[in-house]
Amino acid sequence: MNKYKSEEESQGSFVGNVTKKIKSVDCMFILTYFIILIKDIFMLSIIHSNNINIFNINIIMQFMDPRKMRIFTHSSIIIIILSFAFLFKKKGRLKFYITVDIIFSLLMIVDLITARSIGGFITLNYLKHANISFKDIFNFYKYIRPIDIIFLIDIPFILKRYKSDALFYKEKRKVLAFILVFIVAIFSSNYLHKMLDVKEKVEDVGFITHYWEPFGSIYDTSPLGYIAFDFYDELKGNKKSELTLEDIDNIENWFKANKEEIPENDHKGIFKGKNVILIQTESVENFMINQSIRGEEITPYLNKMIKSSLYFPNFYDQTNSGVSSDADLMTNTGIFPIRGKSTFWENPYTEYESLPKILKDYKYNSLLLHGEKGGNWNFKIATENMGFDQILDKRVIDIKPEEVNYLGGISDKTILMSLLDNVAKMEKPFYGHGVILNSHYGFGYVPKEEWRLNLPSDLNGSMVEKYLQSVSYVDKEIECFMNELKEKNLNKDTIVIITGDHGGLNKYCMEDASLFKDSYPWMVEEHPKVPFIIYSEGFEGQTIDTIGGQIDILPTLSYLLGVDKDKYANSSVGKVLVNTNKNYTLLNDNSIVGDIKEEEREHILDGFWVSHNIIKGNYFKVKSNK
Repeated sequence: MNKYKSEEESQGSFVGNVTKKIKSVDCMFILTYFIILIKDIFMLSIIHSNNINIFNINIIMQFMDPRKMRIFTHSSIIIIILSFAFLFKKKGRLKFYITVDIIFSLLMIVDLITARSIGGFITLNYLKHANISFKDIFNFYKYIRPIDIIFLIDIPFILKRYKSDALFYKEKRKVLAFILVFIVAIFSSNYLHKMLDVKEKVEDVGFITHYWEPFGSIYDTSPLGYIAFDFYDELKGNKKSELTLEDIDNIENWFKANKEEIPENDHKGIFKGKNVILIQTESVENFMINQSIRGEEITPYLNKMIKSSLYFPNFYDQTNSGVSSDADLMTNTGIFPIRGKSTFWENPYTEYESLPKILKDYKYNSLLLHGEKGGNWNFKIATENMGFDQILDKRVIDIKPEEVNYLGGISDKTILMSLLDNVAKMEKPFYGHGVILNSHYGFGYVPKEEWRLNLPSDLNGSMVEKYLQSVSYVDKEIECFMNELKEKNLNKDTIVIITGDHGGLNKYCMEDASLFKDSYPWMVEEHPKVPFIIYSEGFEGQTIDTIGGQIDILPTLSYLLGVDKDKYANSSVGKVLVNTNKNYTLLNDNSIVGDIKEEEREHILDGFWVSHNIIKGNYFKVKSNK
């Protein structure tokens, strides 16, 4: 026999050897990686579409842009997960790949369902506290869409492929490969994440990052990274703290010391039985009210409103890390936000003696409508635990094509008209809290064709110009809202409250504002004030100069509506601005504005920690269970 094989035999042997080599290379690692990455991209595209039920091609294009680096950070996290396959041998590795694919696919569908129902994503905290019943689970079918099937269509084909490939799988464990792939992926994902322009982080722990908008968090860190952070956050155990008996006694004693034993006055119950609409404006400060530039009023309609309102010109921003969400909190609870982090992110399931609950005892129905997605700042979950009867976000609002240039694809006019339409359907009396957005920081969300102020040329191109034009736009939209309120015959039986969530120009643009301090000295304030206007048609306007802040909204409004003081005196750290001897307020930086007696200073400063312990320890729930 010829010891040399024929050329054909040699070629056949070569092809066979190459095939075996390819089989021995873990091609299933690469295949599974691409399958999961594609699903990852599809998920991001869908959650950033209107109503979360179609592909958003723009998101896909942005994600694929190598300058943005997102595709690389997402890839690194997928590779980290798949690297554990090297710790298995033979068919175990194949089973690992298919298991990861199936679990990831199901998680994506669950996240899409959750995003459509609560405006956010599934978390351990949500699963622990949401009290989901079998009926709730069954009703989730309402949030399933045909597009969701795309996450499952590969499974039968992959199972078949894996079954055939198992015949060739003779691999042993590759511990060294696991270590190398895992370490490289960890370091590369962490490095790439630092190159991203990620803003407003709640916490920075490398590539595992959350911030105020969960849809943005998933976009930056990937669905798997989002889940990883959630596990990390839960393991730290920083979301709650157990209250001791001493803590409870300290809280109760603080409230006792906080009470003012003074006679009732004529303001008690002056708006009793009236509907309440509260409009929370974005970044609008008080300094513009009754102010003009070159003889032109900046807020002509608000100036007109205060002639029939209780107007509080010394009303301060007291928000902390949760900014806008802290305003939601203080307005409806009279409690300071926690120290350090965002209250709604850290403790969305805390229960309160809130304004909706207090007014429920007086037959009020309540509604909160926010122009953002319900998952942003966790506001939908947090406000549900405040006792609102209805919580609506941007998904219920009919957004017209011409509105897409506004923040989040929605204009203040659209939000306000939706708020009015919804409260008009409610049984009276009602409390409606609406949150508008277009004067958000950046101050570029109002199109220039909507600008109406004729400002001096020295402001051209400045942040001050953008800010003043944005606030002028808000003023105009509030006027339109009030006209529609009258059209619906709700004007006489409704009080309308105008307030701000936090400072704007004096919070974010101090350097820009200071450039014009000499020309417009009224524009610059060390501590931002926000509007607090309580309008009632036919009311003879009064200006209340008492110094206050956002924790005072609940007690003040309750007093004006005729609510018994016992309903809020033991639950709100604020004061009644129309019936108090306290002419001072505590700001978020621990400074106190106003006239305060030295013996009161320690007490008011303790208000921060009383609020902190109430929230972290779920004080009102603990008390109700005693």
